[in-house]
Amino acid sequence: MTLVVLSFITFAVSPLLSLPITLWGVLCDKKYKPYFGLVLALFVGYILYHVEPDITKDLYRYISTMEEFLSYSFSTTIKDIWNNSDPLSYTIMYLVSLIFSPKYIVFIAPIICYPIYLWIISDYTKRKSVNNTTEKFVVISFLVIFAIATTFLGIRYGIAVAVFILALYQDSVRKRPFVGIVLYITSTLLHSSMVLVVMLRALLFVFKNIPWLWYVLVVLSATSVLLMQSLAKNLSNVPFLSTLSDRADVYTQPYAPIGMVYFLSIGISIIATVLLVLFRKYAKDDNKLSTIFHLNLIVFVIGLVNVQNYYLASRYFTIGKILFCITLIPILSGVAKIENSVKRKTVAYVLWFAVIILMILSAPLQINGILDYHYNSLSKSLLINELLIH
Repeated sequence: MTLVVLSFITFAVSPLLSLPITLWGVLCDKKYKPYFGLVLALFVGYILYHVEPDITKDLYRYISTMEEFLSYSFSTTIKDIWNNSDPLSYTIMYLVSLIFSPKYIVFIAPIICYPIYLWIISDYTKRKSVNNTTEKFVVISFLVIFAIATTFLGIRYGIAVAVFILALYQDSVRKRPFVGIVLYITSTLLHSSMVLVVMLRALLFVFKNIPWLWYVLVVLSATSVLLMQSLAKNLSNVPFLSTLSDRADVYTQPYAPIGMVYFLSIGISIIATVLLVLFRKYAKDDNKLSTIFHLNLIVFVIGLVNVQNYYLASRYFTIGKILFCITLIPILSGVAKIENSVKRKTVAYVLWFAVIILMILSAPLQINGILDYHYNSLSKSLLINELLIH
């Protein structure tokens, strides 16, 4: 705990100088990993705080909406928020804006996401007595796989995915179904599109004894644009899912962005899917993790069969990559114990290493995108000075 306190103090003096202690804690500390994750979240939030969002980005819309909300009374704003979709996300952003200012909403996603994911990794590795090397590999995978640009600047979807994965973990691994159900509902209040992923989880429960049929039904449904639009239209009658139909129209429109980030994401998802299929024995042997494994595999498959629809595929790739960090724990742990097949061991590590390399290639492109298109009032050199000393 002493190092955690030191990490917070160092951050208060100089965010950049706190990074070595923070990263050491995230990688090596077993007991307080989520607390170090909170300091890392503050570091990331501090960088994003200096973002001047482009008018076409979600962050610009969020800040503008919060500034508008602040001109109305509290009761009027809350009523308006809860009569529309994603009410919990907007309530959190409104409260942060009310207490601090609209620019502080960029801290929300990192502060929620990093501690949740690092707690899950830490808790599961302790439960399975995973060795230190494997745990470090998994944490490194998470740090490079976690998409800063899309997850943090989008805010609503980032925190909704984190809460959904926490629900899945509580439900399937810790065997706390009531907590899981509450968190599943919470995730849909954060972002209405999560209702489709929650339905996947419900279907998996129904077909848990015949998973092959579940895979067939889900893939067939995911390839039917009309079915998805019809489902979203019916669900949009629910107040907090009111915009789901409009989103379905956007998500199912054929579109592929210019640039390498999306194509690298496709490559990561393909390689991760191959790794899951080839080494499924280790993930499926753990009955508690079997549900996460099946859901992990199917969200990658749905993303890949809809790869021409960027908005839809990228959503599923985001969920798949985070779930992959959890599924990776028993896979790497099991592979490390292989004694009679050097070839299988080599294949597993090569595939895992390929995912890491592609993510390392992807990360600078995402970060450069933020720096080049969002830092209008603060130069990159000035940002470094800000990070060194407040």
